Amino acid sequence: YRELTELEQLEGYSLPYSPTRRVGDDILEGFSKHTHKARLWSLDKAQNHQELADWLDKNQRFVDDYNASHDEQLPKPVYILTRKFDGLAVNLTYDETGLLIKGATRGNGEIGEDITRQIMTVGSVPLKVQAGSLFEIHGEAMMTKEAFLQYNQTAAVPLKNTRNGAAGALRNL
Repeated sequence: YRELTELEQLEGYSLPYSPTRRVGDDILEGFSKHTHKARLWSLDKAQNHQELADWLDKNQRFVDDYNASHDEQLPKPVYILTRKFDGLAVNLTYDETGLLIKGATRGNGEIGEDITRQIMTVGSVPLKVQAGSLFEIHGEAMMTKEAFLQYNQTAAVPLKNTRNGAAGALRNL
């Protein structure tokens, strides 16, 4: 890492996905707004089997309605069941070459906040991927319980929950 840093300083150039770009060094004045390419919906909550069945029916009706009016057909929905993580919804945009070009919060689903510089500090987020076209990926930024407990042991103001920890880390100027 040190050798790469010295080389970049010597050459006056660093690649946009260089690991040296993961650490922020200046304080931002605030967050700029980001308009999402497509609306980011929040997850519905089903409290019983009937509500889950209704949600599945609603999704299938959407696909059927779309397919009835478009030449390009949507496939039948496929679902994956996972645990619910309570964090901060984020939207990452990668360009045609696979470079991360934008990280944004969900916001109201149409407009979020640009948190690209904060996202770049998260080591598990790739700064470059294999891609042939522009694409977006939605995910959840979360703080583990272990990190939460460790933080609260020395924090002047302890966090109330892991979601606040994740949101605070990514909304830190």
